[in-house]
Amino acid sequence: MQSGLISNRSYLGRSCPACGTNNAGRSIMSTPPAESEPFETLRKYWYGFFKDKRFFAYDRCKTCGMLYCAQYFSEAQLTDLYASMPANMEEVSPGSLARTQAGYFDQLQRNAALRGQFLEIGPDTGLFAELCLRNGTFQKFWMFEPNAGAHAELRRRLSGADVEISTAHLDLSIVPEGAVTVAAMIHVLDHIVDPVQFLRELRPKMAPAGIILIVTHDESSLLARILRAKWPAYCLQHPHLFNPESIRRLLASGGFEVTSTVKSVNHFPLSFLAKQAALVLGARAEFPALARWEIPLRLGNFITVAKPQLSVSD
Repeated sequence: MQSGLISNRSYLGRSCPACGTNNAGRSIMSTPPAESEPFETLRKYWYGFFKDKRFFAYDRCKTCGMLYCAQYFSEAQLTDLYASMPANMEEVSPGSLARTQAGYFDQLQRNAALRGQFLEIGPDTGLFAELCLRNGTFQKFWMFEPNAGAHAELRRRLSGADVEISTAHLDLSIVPEGAVTVAAMIHVLDHIVDPVQFLRELRPKMAPAGIILIVTHDESSLLARILRAKWPAYCLQHPHLFNPESIRRLLASGGFEVTSTVKSVNHFPLSFLAKQAALVLGARAEFPALARWEIPLRLGNFITVAKPQLSVSD
């Protein structure tokens, strides 16, 4: 699923993942850029927050405006790295995570009927899927989670439902065509190396009136412009990043039509925000006394809701 990729030293060269062209200019890079260092050196920068960051240089496509890494890890390297990755956002309290996910769910129920068959790519331990189960009447849940360590908690949260859990998060072959009424990808699309190809594989699985909800970082946000290379979303895990216009174009290439985009609210313990601020300033520090307070912030993420483009056969 990596069309347009060519070998280049130990990493891979990429054309624009949205339009396939090779007409791009350098936008931002770490010092030194990740592509200048060997794989084993980068391994320690894969997960977590560091004062001396490493990420692959991001280029801006001059044809469609997509921001992407022109060099990136190979599929084998990514498999190796993801195999040892813990559950998402483990430093943020479960209560904060639950309130953030509830905000995503609020946007979903504003845009979709909560019935039929639900599919989620990267559900982690199932906070969002559980909200869909408790508040909807879905008959089937398709969960594609590569981290097998999260499966027990995921299954517990969805107890009583008809659930299929797979570790093959990019292989949707087990899902019947035209079955999915609601699909969700929360901080997943900016990790998929070939997003258009994946969307084209997802499109036939969607019911004609289906809805897809996507949460991504916003590389055009004020926070990203202020922090520049220190913005946390510039990291080894993101081969590309979106803004509302570039995701609209990418989804159109994948067979979907955007119906709305809204900024999302994330809930963070004050201790977590203080730690990130210290890292931006070049220091490492912990602030456990601040953990009791929580702040809701619009910090550079947005929610995209889209529907399948209708074909003649639909």
